Amino acid sequence: MSIRTAAFSWKPRCNLTDGDMEPLSVAMSEDVYGRLLWPQLEQTLQQMLHFRSGRCSISFEQVYSCVYKCVCFHLSDRLFCDLKAFIDEYLVQRALELKECKETDLLLRFEDLSGTYRHALQQISLVFKYLNRFYVEPKLQDRKSVV
Repeated sequence: MSIRTAAFSWKPRCNLTDGDMEPLSVAMSEDVYGRLLWPQLEQTLQQMLHFRSGRCSISFEQVYSCVYKCVCFHLSDRLFCDLKAFIDEYLVQRALELKECKETDLLLRFEDLSGTYRHALQQISLVFKYLNRFYVEPKLQDRKSVV
């Protein structure tokens, strides 16, 4: 029996290590999330929301892998809250930006911001699809069954 197998009494559903990340244990700490996973996701969200082209320095596979790891290691609550807070802050900043816009530029700026936002949301939805499927949808189903 290898050291890795001896340390855990269960078999993981998936291989959750890759060349860029340090091996992750069952009890993945908040530290790993805060140091490695969320910063990559946050950087990608920044790039998606600020550039209409949607080009990111991190590949789709890397970003999706971060989301996948968070869900598998039961960090979905934190990931969902961080994602929601990030989007909320972005929207507040854009609202303030529009308030400061000249009347003559307001509609053009709004069109530009909303176009960039819609484009980014399509990409964000793809990246966070795993979180949606295994965290958000089950939570919504639980709420429906209670009511």
